[in-house]
Parts: sequence; structure tokens; C-alpha cells
Amino acid sequence: MNLANQAYDKVIVDVNAGKNEFNKKILEAADKVVVSLNQNQFIITKTIEEVKSSGLEDKVVYLIGDYREDVKLTRRNIERQFGIKILGAVPSNRNVINALNSSDIVDFVNLNLDAKDHDENYELMEQLKIIIEGI
Repeated sequence: MNLANQAYDKVIVDVNAGKNEFNKKILEAADKVVVSLNQNQFIITKTIEEVKSSGLEDKVVYLIGDYREDVKLTRRNIERQFGIKILGAVPSNRNVINALNSSDIVDFVNLNLDAKDHDENYELMEQLKIIIEGI
């Protein structure tokens, strides 16, 4: 981590959700920890309890992946119920799934960077921009 921090302005490391010594060291060394939530009450409760018990709460930035506005557990409801601030909610998007499955995600993002408000990928791209700025 020290070498990566010396060589780059930003270092992003993706660790799995499991508890182990490697993850603990990476998370302790991090300036920010991005926690991706879904809209499952049980999983959110468990995740937030783990964040609070880890001592990393001040470093954590929350986001929601595969977000659906038509689910009762909305972004605002999650923020109210759990007392957290969510940086962004990446909407569920079939085009992203298709791009991921065909290994075309980089092309997809590049093609949609300037999506206009009438484009079907506009909200997705706007949320991604907000998240990137916030991280």
C-alpha cells in the first residue's frame, strides 16, 4: 500500500465482504472506505452494525448499487432508518448488465459520458459522476 500511495494520487482496492487480516489492514490504511449497499433490510442492518463495530465509521462513504426507486426501502428511507448519508444510488440498468456480460463496460461508459436528460442511461451516468466526485 505504501508503494502504491507513493506512485499514485488515488489508490482503489476492492476487498471482499469477509473478515480477515488482509482486509482489516487494507481498511485501516484507507483514507475512505466505500460501502456498497443493496435494498435488503437484513443485509443493510448487518453491514451498518459491522461498520459501527469496526471503528471505521468516520471513513465510510455509502452508496446503493442496482437501485430501484419502486422498492419501499428507498434511498431516503434507508438514510432515515439507519441514520446514514448515502452518496449516490446507482440505478438498476439493463444496459449496464448487458455491457458487463459482453465485456463492453468501458465502451458503454465512454459512449454515455455525455448522456442527455432524455437518454435512458442519463440517470445512471449522473449518479456515477456524483459518486466519483464524492470519493
